[in-house]
Amino acid sequence: MDIKKLRLQRAWSQEQLAECSGISVRTIQRLEKGGQMSLESRKAIAAAFDLDTSEFSKNDKQKTPEVLTHSEQTIHREVKNLKKFYKKLIRYGLTMLFLLIINLLNSPDHFWVIWPALGWGIHIAWEGLQIYGNITVFGPAWEERQIKKRLNK
Repeated sequence: MDIKKLRLQRAWSQEQLAECSGISVRTIQRLEKGGQMSLESRKAIAAAFDLDTSEFSKNDKQKTPEVLTHSEQTIHREVKNLKKFYKKLIRYGLTMLFLLIINLLNSPDHFWVIWPALGWGIHIAWEGLQIYGNITVFGPAWEERQIKKRLNK
């Protein structure tokens, strides 16, 4: 569980949480930054939030998907897709540079590298438009329309 998130959901200050749990403000600050939580601190925080101590796992430094809200999961998915796009873009650029060098060394009079660059480039551009332009040909809105259309039959 994310202590800071729980605290902010209840609109508590760190001082209020420290007072409710009986632990110091400094400990609250350390725990919110990902510090190790002792068993006593875990029990005190759980009691302050009226939760079971098992809710606070021992390995609490990284959020699990169950803890993330829907919007946070969406943002994580978007960032992963963006990362994959950047990797593809770098791979495209390096491969095209390599093919250009081969083209210029072996047959400088025939510029054949343009064809793989165009083919792969169109694909990369389409993915970029989907990520940056929010173009979703078969996205959630399309799925919803198709489901409604089939349910109304």
